[in-house]
Amino acid sequence: AHSYFFDVSRNGRVMLLAADTGKVASDFNPYRVEDGTNPVLLPCSEEIALARVNPVSLSGDGSVGVGWMEFADGTGTGVLWPSADVAVRLGAFSSDEWINPLGISRDGKMIVGSVAPGNPFAMSVSTLVAEPLTTVRGWASDASGDGAVIVGVLSPAKSGFSGFRW
Repeated sequence: AHSYFFDVSRNGRVMLLAADTGKVASDFNPYRVEDGTNPVLLPCSEEIALARVNPVSLSGDGSVGVGWMEFADGTGTGVLWPSADVAVRLGAFSSDEWINPLGISRDGKMIVGSVAPGNPFAMSVSTLVAEPLTTVRGWASDASGDGAVIVGVLSPAKSGFSGFRW
């Protein structure tokens, strides 16, 4: 089996990992490890065929996590784990777009990332409404502890990318 660690809580007690264990139908499955205990499979709340589910980021205390799900048909969406036994599918602006979470604020209240085909967004965990940060191509990669400051990358010209702060 292969495993990949994606994030760790601020105190180092909780970790997110993806593993190919052969126990679940998808190629990669999300797990949560707390205090070095055996990994616990995070739920995906999907009845359709999953190709892979990857965790991405944890809140500072490790209680809230985000990741993404890719379906067998090539579409996908983001997923929020507000606890180790609950999964919430993250909606997008329209049916042909999907949420790709890349980070969560340390207080667990703000999710950031990109909406395919590549525009940065911020989403409050309390409302789960994705707000576009700009129409310029790029992504939001992380948020400050309280979610007030968001950082990422934009490509305002076809020639390259630049760091950006919202």
